Amino acid sequence: MDRYIIEDPYHQTEESTRPGSAFIGPKDYIYFETSLSEPTRESWGREYYHPSMFDKPKPSDKYIRYFGNDHKNQDSMQKIYVNALKSQYGYIWRGIKRPHDRENGIAGGELAVVDLKTNEILALWRGFLRSGNSSSKKVWWAAAHACPRIPGPYYHEIYKFVASVLIPKNTRSRIAEND
Repeated sequence: MDRYIIEDPYHQTEESTRPGSAFIGPKDYIYFETSLSEPTRESWGREYYHPSMFDKPKPSDKYIRYFGNDHKNQDSMQKIYVNALKSQYGYIWRGIKRPHDRENGIAGGELAVVDLKTNEILALWRGFLRSGNSSSKKVWWAAAHACPRIPGPYYHEIYKFVASVLIPKNTRSRIAEND
């Protein structure tokens, strides 16, 4: 509810708590790579996750690769630590900072799909939220007015945006079969 803490409340994503879960699947991407920053998993929940989700990185590891999500069993998704990326493409988000936005209850952000080899931006999605006003002590980003409006859950919309630029191979073959 703090108007200054979340860098990009517009592109809130479950990647902070369940990395890759929206992207990996039989008809989606084969794997999802990210930095070593990952959620802490409580030991009491071990029966719900693949044992690899509790592994710790070696000092030489730089990235995490998630894979194997079948969208049926939560424990189907696995992870390994790697020191080099396989991915050619990725996405990144960042908050937009302009004078007086936050004090007026406005937050903006950008999500960019990027070619990791050339650093070329392939697509950009910019959005803003408004919650409260300058006299409000707190804001509620989860129920803020969005521009452009986001019709579904954030993680689903982020997946749709990325997949519209980087079409998963399984989707390509399904599209080709239906043509």
